[in-house]
Amino acid sequence: MPVQGDPSAPRWDGDASQLADFLYDVKVLSDHNGCSEAQTITAALRYAPSADARVWRTTDGYEASSWSAFASDVLDLYPDASEGHRSTLHALEAFVTAQSSIAITTPSELAQYHRNFLSASAFLVKQARISTGER
Repeated sequence: MPVQGDPSAPRWDGDASQLADFLYDVKVLSDHNGCSEAQTITAALRYAPSADARVWRTTDGYEASSWSAFASDVLDLYPDASEGHRSTLHALEAFVTAQSSIAITTPSELAQYHRNFLSASAFLVKQARISTGER
C-alpha cells in the first residue's frame, strides 16, 4: 500500500460528496494488494484527514474489523455523502434554478450541463420520485 501523500494513494479532502468514491478507491487498492478487512480499514484511516479518522475509530465497524460495516458507519456520519441526500427534488430544482442564470454558449458547456442534470435526476427517476417525462 502506498504511503499517505504518495501520488498513487487515495485522497479525500473532507468533501462528503466524494466520500463514497474515496472509500471505493481504498477498497480497490486494498483488494489489489491482498489486504485483510482490518488492513483495509487501517488504510482508510491513514489516508483520511486525521480529525475524521479519529471519529471513524469510534464506529462499530472499526471495532468489528468489518470493512462493509465500517464503510457503512462512516458514510452514515456524513448526511451529504449519500446519493439520496444529493438527489432530492429540492436539490434538482436548486441546480436548475442556479443554472438558469448561467449562459450556455458552447456545445461542451451544454454537454456538461446535460451530464450534471442526468446525474442529479437519475436517482429521482429510479426511486419514482419523478417520472421520466418530468425529467
